[in-house]
Amino acid sequence: DDARLVAANPTTALPHARVRVVARTPGSGTTNMITHGIASMITVCAGVSSYTQPNVTAGRTWPFATAVAHEASTSAMLNRVAATSGAVGYASASAVPSTALTVIGILDESDNAVVYPTETAVRAALAASDVDAVARTVTPRAQPGVYPFVAVAYFVVQMAPGAGTDCAAFRRQLDAMAFGTATDQGNALSVAANLVPAVYREMLDDVLTAARCDGQPVYPELQPPQEKSSASLTAIVAGALAGAFALLLIATGAHIAFQRHQRARALARCP
Repeated sequence: DDARLVAANPTTALPHARVRVVARTPGSGTTNMITHGIASMITVCAGVSSYTQPNVTAGRTWPFATAVAHEASTSAMLNRVAATSGAVGYASASAVPSTALTVIGILDESDNAVVYPTETAVRAALAASDVDAVARTVTPRAQPGVYPFVAVAYFVVQMAPGAGTDCAAFRRQLDAMAFGTATDQGNALSVAANLVPAVYREMLDDVLTAARCDGQPVYPELQPPQEKSSASLTAIVAGALAGAFALLLIATGAHIAFQRHQRARALARCP
C-alpha cells in the first residue's frame, strides 16, 4: 500500500505487506529481455522524468539486490510467486494463463494509462522499436500504448537438408510453419497462446521459394519462370543485385532518420 501504488490502483484495496521480488538465476533469456526494456526506458527518460532513474546493466543476470529468491526455470518462477505472499516475478506471457496468477499492467505516466501485454500493445512495441535480430531483443520506445517488455522468437529452417532426406516430410514441416505464422487461422491460434505472429507472407514466400531437397525446389509452384538464355539471366541477376543494394542503402538511411524522429517523440512522452 505504498502511496504511489495506491494512486495507480484507486479501485483496489492493497495490503500493508512487503513486495517480494522473485528473479531468475543468471543466464536467463527472460531476464535479458526484461533488463533491456528497463535500461532502454531509463536511457530515454534520464533527466526528463521526475523520478530518480536506477543504474541497470542489461543482460542475463538480474541487476538488483532486492530479490528474495532466484529460480532456474519458468515453472519454478511461477510456483515460487504463487507460494510467496506479496511476490512479484516475470515470465513469458504465454506461460501465465495456465496459472492462477494476476498479470500486472505497466502504468504509462505520460497519459496515465495502464498497458497490458495484449496483441495490440505488443504490435505497437514492434512498430516503435529497435529490433536486434542477433541478440533477439526488441527495445521499445517510451510511447503511449507500448508494452515495454517484448522478446523475439524464431523458426530456424534448414534450407537444403542432406542427401536421403524424406522430401515429402520436409515439405510437411515447412507447410506447418507456414500455417502457424502466415495464415489467418494460424495467427489466431498463436494469439490465443499469447504469442504475436510477426511473419509476413512475402518474407515466408522467400524462404519457401529458396528451400531445396535433393537438389530440387521443395515448392516448384513458387519458382519464377525461366528467363531466356544463361547469359541474359546473368545480366538480369547482376542488375537486380545492384538495384537491391541501392534500395538497401536508401532504406537504411531512412530507418536511421526514423529512429531519430522516434527518439525525439519518445523524449516528449517521458513522465
